[in-house]
Amino acid sequence: MTRDISPDISKIRLLLTEPHECSYLEGSQATTAFVDPDISVDTELYGRMSAMGFRRSGTYLYSPMCGSCNACVPARIPVDLFVRNRSQKRCWNRNSDVQVNQKDAIDLDEHYPIYDRYIAPVIRTAICIHRLESSLNSFWVLPGIARIFLSSGWRVS
Repeated sequence: MTRDISPDISKIRLLLTEPHECSYLEGSQATTAFVDPDISVDTELYGRMSAMGFRRSGTYLYSPMCGSCNACVPARIPVDLFVRNRSQKRCWNRNSDVQVNQKDAIDLDEHYPIYDRYIAPVIRTAICIHRLESSLNSFWVLPGIARIFLSSGWRVS
């Protein structure tokens, strides 16, 4: 993946962390670049940063920027060009009873347990546990960015 930054994006200030334990490769050190949190991120900027490999967690946009490693390459799949292989077709058929619905808002009763299972191993301190539920909305929603939520379940016959 190239990281070609156009002139207007090149003016965005990136804040680099000190080297820290890599979340992806055991025994490796990583450096993370965060987009300055004081910058107002709109849909266009978010899309452009995402196309350059930046990820989002809550209100933070970040990307691994390690000097000696580039193993953390984000995958971007052009949906219109995707063709399932035999194994994926079998998986699709085995899961034909799963239904995915688009929603406009988070259903806390439905989505919080999923979020908790994801985030709990990452932050299991007494201070953080009571903040998990209140952080759910800010984790998934970035103000000013268009969004949809997908919810899955089994089809009811």
